[in-house]
Amino acid sequence: MNDQFDDDEFEDEDESNGSNLVKDLRRQLKAQKKANDEALAELRTFRAEQRKTNVASLIEKAGGNPAYAQFYASEDASESAVQSWIEANSALLQIQPKDEPDPQADQIQKVTFAAANAPTPKLGGQVDLGQQLAAARTREELDAATAAIFSSVPR
Repeated sequence: MNDQFDDDEFEDEDESNGSNLVKDLRRQLKAQKKANDEALAELRTFRAEQRKTNVASLIEKAGGNPAYAQFYASEDASESAVQSWIEANSALLQIQPKDEPDPQADQIQKVTFAAANAPTPKLGGQVDLGQQLAAARTREELDAATAAIFSSVPR
């Protein structure tokens, strides 16, 4: 019964072929591992770029500079995770949350309205006469500017 599985008789015949087969399989295994590592590295690069692009678009959608995406450290690039990060760092990112109005917007609107509706000095008014007085170079120009000022003052 022991003679039935005696491998010694086949070793002599396949020794040269068997070692080449093992070498060939090892070479193929090494090449496959290298290809797998390259594919995995490419996949990681692709995922990192996709994550960065997604985060940048969400920051831009919120009203911020998309370049701030480089500061997002979490691996979770879902919309809710990025939105909570934006809300937590809105002061640093200079992003005003959508639900809160800008505290200076009312003041800016008032100043703009006041500047647009402010009275403008008419030519020949006090401002213009003061400029004439300041620009006078000769005694005659100074006398003319002074006379114009005194003639414009109501009595």
